[in-house]
Amino acid sequence: MSDFYDPADRSESIATIHAALADAFPPGAAAGGRYPEEHLRHMDSEKSATAS
Repeated sequence: MSDFYDPADRSESIATIHAALADAFPPGAAAGGRYPEEHLRHMDSEKSATAS
């Protein structure tokens, strides 16, 4: 079946994947706090208690 298509253009393929990822996950969408600061302090305190 590949005989029916032109050879793959690697840079175009990579650009297409990057564009699809940027559409799905806009830059900055995951930035910022995921959890309230109080929850982070609690998780950090448990981490240090279990590490010893």
